[in-house]
Amino acid sequence: KTKIPPSLKEADFFVGANILLLSRDLKLIDYADSVTRKLLDDVDERAFCFLPPTLYDSMADIVSMIEHAGFTLVDIKSTNFVDYDDMKGAIELMRGINVDDLARPEPAIVMSFRGANSISSIHKLIESSSFVGTGL
Repeated sequence: KTKIPPSLKEADFFVGANILLLSRDLKLIDYADSVTRKLLDDVDERAFCFLPPTLYDSMADIVSMIEHAGFTLVDIKSTNFVDYDDMKGAIELMRGINVDDLARPEPAIVMSFRGANSISSIHKLIESSSFVGTGL
């Protein structure tokens, strides 16, 4: 029986993940069974962080802080929100954020993390960090 390589961690296995296993690039598209789904659904909450250009130099520190707290970086993208039509989908995910703060000519970074209670936990992490008031 082949063992899982030490480079792979339990946190790497989630729906939507791309993993390299035995020289094969695999995309995990669903849970194997209902028992696995039930066990992992609680840990599969996703949180999104909006990083404005003023914090680009701190991006590595922010990602490290969140990963050190036990969350997994799932995705990171650079995007421009130029007008309201561009932001319709984002607004649904980021309730309570001033739309005018998002519409800017320069690109912003949007990061996605996963983990148990990630939305509230990452929010608390950021509030207690030195990045508060800097646009994160």
